[in-house]
Amino acid sequence: MDKFFWTKINTIAFNVWRESIRDKAVTILISAFTIILLFFHIMGSISVNGDRLIQTSGLYIFGIFGVLVNIYLSVSFMQEINAKRFYIILVRPVSTFQFLAGKYIGMCMLLLTLFLLMSLIWFLFILSNSFIQLTYLHALTLFFIFAEWTIIAAASVCFALFTNPLLQSLIVVSLYFFGHHSNDIYLYAQTKVHILTKQILMGLYYSIPNLELMNFRTIMLYGGDVEFKQILSALMIALLWIAVFFTASCTLFAKKRFA
Repeated sequence: MDKFFWTKINTIAFNVWRESIRDKAVTILISAFTIILLFFHIMGSISVNGDRLIQTSGLYIFGIFGVLVNIYLSVSFMQEINAKRFYIILVRPVSTFQFLAGKYIGMCMLLLTLFLLMSLIWFLFILSNSFIQLTYLHALTLFFIFAEWTIIAAASVCFALFTNPLLQSLIVVSLYFFGHHSNDIYLYAQTKVHILTKQILMGLYYSIPNLELMNFRTIMLYGGDVEFKQILSALMIALLWIAVFFTASCTLFAKKRFA
């Protein structure tokens, strides 16, 4: 194995993070996130069950902003691919795996930076409300929201290799939406629907990540216990889908590289 194998990946990842963190769009997204949270915080302070409004709005804003950031990053990646700028890197002894791993890890580094900053802002708003008590469920819920971000990032890289920006954005949004309604899709497929409709729905159910298995928002808001096997199952699903999308990306990029 190349003794600089991981060094090359780390270099590409750091460059992606460094270039993205300087982008004004990142500052705009963080500012918008803070303003929206402030709005719901004010609304929660004058509403009945305002503590739930503050927490619920914050969690769903996390999900929406995760999709937006991933779309923005993947469009930038798509522009680099379409402009053939990746050949500048690949003329060096850098493999397809190293290139894509570096890009994906760099995206995740930026996502983690934004996620930690957004989490800090959200926690400050929560702590300013004396009716909300922080528990381990808040941390668990946020952890798996970030896991959703990383799955969407892997999917975004994959779809960016063979679609245009508009189609890729629609696919990512659909992936997030249907991923959170996988159980509904399965239940509807079990009703008395046409056999062709059932096959289409079941195909959709098995071809997208079931993000609801990583959703602990309801338990966090209304209380309850989380079993270890639930956490382990959610973690394994996240890792599995990341591996699936990344493997598909390597296969597609290898064909594009030598086309």
